[in-house]
Amino acid sequence: MTVSGIPITPNTAQSLLQVLLPGETAVPGAPNGKTGTPNSLQAGANLAITVNATDNQWNRLGGVNTQVQLTALNDSYSIVPGVQAMTEGQFVFSDANAYKPFIACAQTLRADDVDGMPPLYASTTTLLSRLPGAGKPFPGFIAKPGQSGRALVGRK
Repeated sequence: MTVSGIPITPNTAQSLLQVLLPGETAVPGAPNGKTGTPNSLQAGANLAITVNATDNQWNRLGGVNTQVQLTALNDSYSIVPGVQAMTEGQFVFSDANAYKPFIACAQTLRADDVDGMPPLYASTTTLLSRLPGAGKPFPGFIAKPGQSGRALVGRK
């Protein structure tokens, strides 16, 4: 049954940061706030990542201009963009501000509210699935013997 004409106000007391990868779509009210499967990812290629400020039911909060930062938890070779200010509760890390993973394996990426101003938005973490090309060294680098391109040790 659908009921119309009832205003719904987001719960700003419990605020989160939602991380969306290409292929995922925000779905307020869903258990994890999104649907879809992330598109295939490639090590060394830019990856556009959307970060939304949401309430505890994944409703996007307009009017939020907090500063957010991405952190790659297990890819020390990745290129992680700097701190960015949200506009109306969203920032899309893309183009010059895109995230660029370099290790071809499952990765964990975290979004944090870093401006220190209340309300503080809870960090969220997302797991990026295994990247195609695992086991292949990246152009311009050689791998240690037996490490299949996952540990970069120097230039050719």
